[in-house]
Amino acid sequence: MINYVDNLFQGSRATMFINNEQFLIHPINTPCSTSTGDHNDTDDDDDNGDDSELDTIQNQVHEFVIQAYPKNRFLPMVFRNLVKSNLIDSDLFFKQFPTIHVADFCTFINNRFCKKSKSNTQLLKLCKFIRSHHIKFPSIAIKNPLAYQALS
Repeated sequence: MINYVDNLFQGSRATMFINNEQFLIHPINTPCSTSTGDHNDTDDDDDNGDDSELDTIQNQVHEFVIQAYPKNRFLPMVFRNLVKSNLIDSDLFFKQFPTIHVADFCTFINNRFCKKSKSNTQLLKLCKFIRSHHIKFPSIAIKNPLAYQALS
């Protein structure tokens, strides 16, 4: 049973009950931790400032990837691991490589026909840096053979 279903139509949260369990429903475009409404969250948002920042960055990266590469189902998995490892800042640049944007990395790992002589050395260094942090990706997500080699 959905309690206060009119809240859903107004863009707020609503509560759903089933078998003595309580669920929270909110609009899809708002993250779970920052939905608006009258529900009192027991989350420690003040104690987990870094977690909420990572959630915000994860949402920004996810939105970018979905808009730029709507047919690529594997890129969100790649960036989920990178955000969890705190490698991407709020402007979607890599923290250790401030000249490389998420878009540059997407283009690089999706370029099937990349030539070694024309590849950006900073992107290869980034791939080796990611490998040094023991971050793994599904092999199907990396289409560039140079990137695949550097990440393996």
